[in-house]
Amino acid sequence: MALTEKKDLLIYGHVWKPQFRFLFAVLRLKLNGDIDKSFGENGFATGFFGIDEFLHRSTSFAEDMIELPGGKILLSGYYQPEDGNSRFCGFVRLNADGSLDKTFGTDGKVLIAPRSTTANRKKKEQQPPDSPNAENVSNANVNVNMRMCVLSDGRIIKLMTFDHDGVFTQEVVCLTRDGVIDPLFGNAGYAKIVFPYSNMAYNNVVAVEDGKFAICGTADVPHTIFDRSVVLKLTDEGVLDLKFAEEGVLELPRTKDIEYLLPNMCVQPNGRLLLCGSSNVDPKESSGLLISIESNGTPNIQFNKGKPFIAEVDGDLSGWASAIVVQPQARILLIGAAGGESTLTRLSNEGVPDTDFAQGKPTFRFSGEDFGFMGAAVIHDKRIYLLSGFELLRAVIP
Repeated sequence: MALTEKKDLLIYGHVWKPQFRFLFAVLRLKLNGDIDKSFGENGFATGFFGIDEFLHRSTSFAEDMIELPGGKILLSGYYQPEDGNSRFCGFVRLNADGSLDKTFGTDGKVLIAPRSTTANRKKKEQQPPDSPNAENVSNANVNVNMRMCVLSDGRIIKLMTFDHDGVFTQEVVCLTRDGVIDPLFGNAGYAKIVFPYSNMAYNNVVAVEDGKFAICGTADVPHTIFDRSVVLKLTDEGVLDLKFAEEGVLELPRTKDIEYLLPNMCVQPNGRLLLCGSSNVDPKESSGLLISIESNGTPNIQFNKGKPFIAEVDGDLSGWASAIVVQPQARILLIGAAGGESTLTRLSNEGVPDTDFAQGKPTFRFSGEDFGFMGAAVIHDKRIYLLSGFELLRAVIP
């Protein structure tokens, strides 16, 4: 969910049409909850990432959305053609009125095929599924739920996981602002980081200073049952930023006292990164966890004296799914769950619980299990808009 430049709400997802299957969808609402019927078709912009002639039997799921300068909308997700053998990564760019921006990619769309692992397939890697030159890669897929960001020069960074018969590879792809794979980025548009781990899963990506970007993820440590949270920082050329942490890689290893589970992050003032998740001090309990680091990967000593911030919500099993830096004063709003309820927690920029938030408490709890983890929030005029799988909520905050 996003708040537009004109102060409307954009919500992305997918819709089911019996004669088709699933289509990507973007809905625009006014702040009072009314559907803006001037957008798309009666308030909805829907369509397919694919361009083949059998669209009515294909599937298009939207997974991420960014509003661009001027009101255009960038949407990414995955596309599965009717044969169901492979998934492709899809992008569309919409105009501010919900129509396709046909100056982007091919008639407003870009498809990225699963990456081949053999040399004789390299020339066909980028072909869309309906192209006469497209390669039929059996059991090859682009995995789902991968995030993206837009760099300061307009280029698009997308996290990618390619699945070849159960063998996973993690890569980053870069598109130009016009929807063409950038040949000057990484290796012909793709960047792959080699780790000394058996498996690495990317969780989130954010644009940072000087055209660089940061990735947080989780790595399996060989010969142990433990995971290790990892933060990477890459330059605009798709290589590790050697000035960040240890040659571009910050490892947050599990210790005997704490296990870091950090699936999300956001950018604080001065290029700092705020890592958000939960910690497992006891196998039967968990607590919300925040770590703030400087742009060079060292601890931010102004945030909780440079130490991880660990907090239980009223002593319950708890954790935070995402964090948002709220202006003014760069306060931190945390969206999470505890004891079967959803929670909102607000901290100062220095990591101090804000007792001016919810009637003298730093945390506000939502009763009812339908809300679950709320993964989106928009703040406007002292109101917060929260999106769950079932409802859109609005609350007034101090």
